[in-house]
Amino acid sequence: METEQIPFWVLIRFNSYNQLDGCDEFVHELKKICPVQRQEEWYPSACSGLEFVFNLFINSPITTFITGVVLPGLAWDVTKAAFIKAHDLFKHFLENNEGVDIQELVITFDDIALCFNGAGSYGTLLNFYHMLPMHLQELKKQRIEDISKIEFPFIEYIEDDTGEKYFRPPVLGYPEETYFWKITYYKGCEVCFYQPSSKKIL
Repeated sequence: METEQIPFWVLIRFNSYNQLDGCDEFVHELKKICPVQRQEEWYPSACSGLEFVFNLFINSPITTFITGVVLPGLAWDVTKAAFIKAHDLFKHFLENNEGVDIQELVITFDDIALCFNGAGSYGTLLNFYHMLPMHLQELKKQRIEDISKIEFPFIEYIEDDTGEKYFRPPVLGYPEETYFWKITYYKGCEVCFYQPSSKKIL
């Protein structure tokens, strides 16, 4: 499989005091699929060494990629095979590091960035990508267009003392149906929060 045929590349950042298992093998195997840049960065001493940042850059508009790679079909066969293999390596790496602290996971397309803030589970992440095409259509129906960034998950939080409402990443125990996406749209000029379970926009 020729690397230059694959329209994506990866940037991975680990804690300089790295305690994750199988990092070298993970990066080595990814490099067989696509270009990979590995970096180490300093974290405060109180950190665990399990911190992990994963950035995937895809040279394609998101709708083209979803149609050609994520959805069934014969188009983009080489890219599809490479993407599936990269996904399997990523999943295997997470399974071998149960306590991994995903600081950031970003997939950047030509037209939109998808940012997973590390809250929730790997199942949360998979469910997001599975449901994404449907919700992009729903957002378009509600006049949320020219989306440049989707960040997730968030919950709506109400201060006990003041009753003030704001959004923050969830902690363990919050059901996924309460999750919101933070959406930046109209070329970065507007921001809203969208709840996939209810299709409500705030």
